[in-house]
Amino acid sequence: MQKGIPQIMDVTSIKSILHYLSREILPSRFETAQQPEPNTIQIGLRGINNTSWIEVSWQGDCARIVKINRPDKLGSQSTLAKQLSYGLKYMALVFIEQDKFERVIKFAFAKKPGDLIDKYLIFELMGKHSNIFYLDKNLKIIAAGKQVKSTQSSYRTISTGNIYKQPPLNNKKEPNENETFQEWKSLLNVVPDTLKNALLRNYQGVSPILIKQIEYLSNLESNNVMNQSVDLIEDKYLKEIFIIWNKWIDRYKNNKFKFSIFNHYFYSVWFSETEVKDNNKIDLCEGLSNYYNQYLNLKKMNGIVSQIDGLIFKQISIERRNHNLQRKLLENSENFESLKNKADNIFLKLNLEKKDILEAEKLYKKSKKLKRAINLIKERLDIYENKLNRLEEYRFMLDNIKSNNIGNIPINWIY
Repeated sequence: MQKGIPQIMDVTSIKSILHYLSREILPSRFETAQQPEPNTIQIGLRGINNTSWIEVSWQGDCARIVKINRPDKLGSQSTLAKQLSYGLKYMALVFIEQDKFERVIKFAFAKKPGDLIDKYLIFELMGKHSNIFYLDKNLKIIAAGKQVKSTQSSYRTISTGNIYKQPPLNNKKEPNENETFQEWKSLLNVVPDTLKNALLRNYQGVSPILIKQIEYLSNLESNNVMNQSVDLIEDKYLKEIFIIWNKWIDRYKNNKFKFSIFNHYFYSVWFSETEVKDNNKIDLCEGLSNYYNQYLNLKKMNGIVSQIDGLIFKQISIERRNHNLQRKLLENSENFESLKNKADNIFLKLNLEKKDILEAEKLYKKSKKLKRAINLIKERLDIYENKLNRLEEYRFMLDNIKSNNIGNIPINWIY
């Protein structure tokens, strides 16, 4: 987990947003879908009182499911959006399911509440393997966010017409609040490793950001406990981690969620009000939406800045080439005196011939031409120098803009 990369939407974040969304959109009627970006779908669901919009993205570095405000009409003509809008039109969303500690979400649709399930939308928010599936009642794939050929994966091919196959099973242990400290410690000690890696390797639902959150609440960040070998950590420190570990399990299983900011750059969905300093009482759905929206906007801005930076670099190269050309012309023009002297020397000859006179006239003419050109060339040089100075100023300004990315703007800046 590092600044400059969006915080992963782990199982805890996913469960929290689904918990709040379920209360608002179950049951609801499917209205429409649109695809504003290649890896993002937006879905409108009409509830009793209003229409709620959900955005789901299977973008590798920012897979997410968030509630959004009504978006601009953009991407309704994409193939996937058309398939969803046509196939789910007026159908009822009757249940939302997340299986235990997995990052797989299932939306089930029926013709009306109480009827048999007729269609499914499945979202797999698993980093670079993220995807979206539109299935019929027999779990046959009608459409998918991205296809996977047999040459790309020997375990799981994805194409329309195939039966949906779940991701590989997670064989790690499910976190359990009844596990004793000694049992927990013994499991982590099976293979010598750091506490961070041991938790990631042995338990479901553990992510790098969860480890950072647990370390933060235990007040052991300064001790760097998570990066120490488990067998070398004193029990008093491990017990502090174990207490926070059980707090997380309890809040996860009992849906005790609240959005909060910690360390200025990161968010949590399970800290209590008394456990964080940045306590602005931010709505969870709004907090998650604003966080990822900030990252995506900054990413777009950085992309535009990089594009402009490339254009400026190209233009600087052109202006420097033109400037160097004028420099050479100026050096040649400053030789007009030597040409005049050559012509004068010709007329000093005792026996002048016609060809000598013609040569001298030619030199005088060239000398006058070069002398007249000096001022023009200097004007051009000033123009190119001014252009280069302005371009350098623009590049300096872009460098300042580039520094204003998610890596050094605290997320509480937007709340």
